[in-house]
Amino acid sequence: MNPELLNLLDTATLTRLIAGMAALCLGLAVWVIYARAARSRAKQTGNFDGESRVLLARLKSRGSHTVKLLAIAGFFGAMLNATGLIRDLLISYAKAGYPRRWTDNQLAGILLLFSLPVMLAAFFGLLFLAPVFALFSPFFGFGVAYLGMKVWIDGKYRRRVGSVSRLMPYVMDLIAMTMNAGASLLMALEIVGDNYRKEAIGEEFSTIFDNVQNGMSIAAAMALFKGRYAMVPSVTSFADDVITSQRYGNPLTEILENSSARIKNLRIQAAREEAGKAKVKILAPGVIILFGSLLLLFGPFVVKFLEGEGADAMGF
Repeated sequence: MNPELLNLLDTATLTRLIAGMAALCLGLAVWVIYARAARSRAKQTGNFDGESRVLLARLKSRGSHTVKLLAIAGFFGAMLNATGLIRDLLISYAKAGYPRRWTDNQLAGILLLFSLPVMLAAFFGLLFLAPVFALFSPFFGFGVAYLGMKVWIDGKYRRRVGSVSRLMPYVMDLIAMTMNAGASLLMALEIVGDNYRKEAIGEEFSTIFDNVQNGMSIAAAMALFKGRYAMVPSVTSFADDVITSQRYGNPLTEILENSSARIKNLRIQAAREEAGKAKVKILAPGVIILFGSLLLLFGPFVVKFLEGEGADAMGF
């Protein structure tokens, strides 16, 4: 190294630069080893070759930049074989109804692309603050991107669960009325999927119908539906009623009508309880606002009275 440059750099700065470069080299080495091993595993499954062909086709086409970016993300997701690494995130993504219609490889690739800028920012920040910890910047970048993606997927899942829970009693009434008119359960499921095609519950019932059409039993399809929404009482009640009816031959229409009425009554009772709690919650802010309004109205008069002739007349 140039001696004049060494004179310009103090010992602490030079130590940080050397430690940072060592951390960068070690991180790159680990990255290359992992990428090569993951690429070989992806080639064995054929996943990598499929995404490679899709990427080449998208880049040669005149499609939008979003389509090309998703193809690049899918390529990196297949190359890194990140499906096993983020399996819990992929399960949550499937339960959320595949928002944005990304594939598993695309989701993994987008997670990687999001983590890169955070990783670089953390590396250069730690390079000057604590060079030894710059080695952990890839874990920090991936962790931040993972948490951000997890929060986004969980928000989509909560909204989907709320939509399904809100519409489920009306869907049960529709199925009961359709079957009373002479339709079969499978036809009723198809009607629900068509009438609610723009809602999450319509997508779920279309999935149930497609599974049954592909050879799955209605009981098995309902069990999968129940597993995706195990925390929604109306869904578990509906799925259990259908499974019981299929196994023991009980009349499903009467069971659904009773279940729908019971769920509606429970929702009305819950709404009344929430309204009662809201009265108690709003009481304290109302008192504070009232007291503040009285001070604003009468405060100036009280101050003027105490400082003016009224105070002298009263002997204050």
